[in-house]
Amino acid sequence: MAAHLSPSTVHSVMVHDSHEEFLKGSLADYVVNSSVLAPLLCFANLTTISLCPPAGFDIDDTTAWDLARTWPKLECLMLKPSVDWRHRFPPIHMTLHGLRAFAEHCKRLEELTIHVNATEVPPLDDSTTRVSPDICVLNFFNVGASPISDPPAVARFLFALFPDLLDLETSVDDTDWDDELGWAELPVEEGDDPEETAFERSERSRHAKWREVAKLLYDMPAFAKALRYIEIAALHEGEKKSRSEGNLGPGLLRITQEVSAASSGLAMHRNNLNA
Repeated sequence: MAAHLSPSTVHSVMVHDSHEEFLKGSLADYVVNSSVLAPLLCFANLTTISLCPPAGFDIDDTTAWDLARTWPKLECLMLKPSVDWRHRFPPIHMTLHGLRAFAEHCKRLEELTIHVNATEVPPLDDSTTRVSPDICVLNFFNVGASPISDPPAVARFLFALFPDLLDLETSVDDTDWDDELGWAELPVEEGDDPEETAFERSERSRHAKWREVAKLLYDMPAFAKALRYIEIAALHEGEKKSRSEGNLGPGLLRITQEVSAASSGLAMHRNNLNA
């Protein structure tokens, strides 16, 4: 591809392949890894990347950082399998630490679809919470079949990286969800494959945890968002000293007023929902 196209003029790459009937042998033989993605690293001006091979991807944290550093102009990144491989899905090696790469280097990224192993949550240290003059504007994240253990901890971590994130999806269709019953009990019919039944229960439990993360992100305290945006505005305009002296500069004052208005709007929205 690089031999026939100018790296500086390519802005979008989209490849979707769902012809699993042509795959022979082990699923692992068709998983896309870092060496397969390497030829795309010369296209530094990419804004949209949508790759959906049948067997999916094997991406670790090192690869995630390489991709994020190489594609700083990304606005949409989709890396997911086009086929539902059920319990045969390959292990997920990219962790939440890999998401830091996109928050740090891809400030324009609005939509992200990628699997991440969220069973362990990195501490919210300075490397996570340090404020930058610009934040990643990510507002949509499809985690697919990503494993997760502690929804509140994951929600706090994601909010620290992506304060605008509100739309979180998984590989499970949410339309069948019952707010009262959920999917805690999946009936087992006579003749059902025990392995398939176990997978269904595991997948729905995983979806329920990510759904909890989504609710927590939506209900993050308004003052927490206000403080973060005020801090960002202060750094961006060099007004940190003015703020410490109790004097808000014009830019920071404007941001503060906008956050206050947004918080009031959120409160009114919640009151309407509860009415």
